[in-house]
Amino acid sequence: ASFIYRKRVEYIEKLKVYIKKNMLDISDGKENIEINYESNLDKGENISQEKIKSLYLEILTSNIEKEKIVGTTLYGPHRDDIEILVNGKDARSFASQGQQRSIVLSVKLAEGEVIKEITGEYPVYLFDDVLSELDERRKKFVLMGLKDKQLIITSCENIEKYIEGAKIIRVKGGTYN
Repeated sequence: ASFIYRKRVEYIEKLKVYIKKNMLDISDGKENIEINYESNLDKGENISQEKIKSLYLEILTSNIEKEKIVGTTLYGPHRDDIEILVNGKDARSFASQGQQRSIVLSVKLAEGEVIKEITGEYPVYLFDDVLSELDERRKKFVLMGLKDKQLIITSCENIEKYIEGAKIIRVKGGTYN
């Protein structure tokens, strides 16, 4: 549990920088995103691995009877979550469909940057119907911003106007050309 917690915290910290930049770029500076890792642990910034282990041991052993009564585990890294705020408001409650799509794109693009940090190469991005719910400016930004990367996109829209020189495969009635 402590290992998973530590790795998740480290990963979220790496993602934060890219997610924030991506969202500001996608929204033309209008939407500021904040992402936080939420855990049962009372954590501090420089909490040691040993302290994390002892906190988990305490949480997991002191609640066994309560967990038996409710018939499920109540604590541990499987209960952790990520909080996403857009302009200071909870994205789950206040983000529009377009904002939610933009958040997902910001996260996916950030994941690609972290992968590049680790491996030296960008991943192949797979986007299923990524353009729906986005306004014209956001569509253009996303597709132009990814033009030097490998993409597989499914879309009902014509994306040729955004990506020059891209290999486009059209599928209709189960056949492609």
